[in-house]
Amino acid sequence: EGRPWTLDRTRQAEAEGRPWTLNMTAKAEGRDRGLSTRRRIRRARPAASTAPRRRRALVASRRLFRSQALRRDRRFADFVVVRRARVPIVKCVAGGVALDIVPGNELALHNSRLLKAYGDAAPAFRALVLVVKRWASARGLNSAPDGFLSSYAHTLCCLHFCLTKGLWPRDFHDAEPKQVQGVDVGFQPVARPDAAALTFEFVAEFFVYMRDVSSAEESAFALACRARPVLDRSDGHGAYCFDKERWAHKSNDALAACRRRLSIEDPFLTYDSSRPHDVATTLDRNGAEAVAAAYGRAAKVLAHDAFFKAERVDALLRPARETRLLRLIDAPPPPPRDA
Repeated sequence: EGRPWTLDRTRQAEAEGRPWTLNMTAKAEGRDRGLSTRRRIRRARPAASTAPRRRRALVASRRLFRSQALRRDRRFADFVVVRRARVPIVKCVAGGVALDIVPGNELALHNSRLLKAYGDAAPAFRALVLVVKRWASARGLNSAPDGFLSSYAHTLCCLHFCLTKGLWPRDFHDAEPKQVQGVDVGFQPVARPDAAALTFEFVAEFFVYMRDVSSAEESAFALACRARPVLDRSDGHGAYCFDKERWAHKSNDALAACRRRLSIEDPFLTYDSSRPHDVATTLDRNGAEAVAAAYGRAAKVLAHDAFFKAERVDALLRPARETRLLRLIDAPPPPPRDA
């Protein structure tokens, strides 16, 4: 019982049906954090029934991090465990390209196929996603573990906006049901014959729209990427919004916290599905304020008529410290002159 913990011992214990406590496992594997490995490992109830989802995902991520199959493959390097994640995720680099390794997440493949279908039918959507991702990366707003939105959440914001603007005749979810892991992932692309390219005005309108929906102190509506029948609702908003009360919140405090931030519905894991998922739950209070402020500054930059459009786009996509336009916007106004 007093021997140091090893991965082989954990596998042997799981095979024998003797689960280990998460706390002792974390301490035993935490030599890099200066923790002792000579602590006794106690037996406990199965982690699946006691540990929160994020802790279980973290443990699975650590096991994936130590996978010898990945370590032997020289194409992969720079492994990093994502701690605040709903599913096991390990970030790495392969051939100069940043990757996320997520085992057993078949739904992510269907999400990617859905977004690709939207992009193929409307190239302006794909171009808008690239612009928004570049902007979020330059501002440090695309890291979900740090309390901001994930890259996927920024993509869904673009998809929601494009749907509200009628970039496609309708969403793609009017199709035959297809069940994967208990979730309906069926969709049918709808072609648009007059697909237009992305324009400067469309990008500026996106940031104005997101500034308005994210800067409200209390927002009652969540952003959706599939239509809800307007006639069946009493909120008076468009087909791609719904009341946040429809999420199954555990308490009134959870609902109040949801009203103070963005709420984005997953296209497949909808609020009325068996596994509802609000993609924006990664936003903490500081992150929500930073994202709302960044949307507001981006809208200001793109509306600054004293500069050419190319200069405004360049200021949008560069880090803030490198752009003269952002320094001018953030500078305090000059004192009034004496008459």
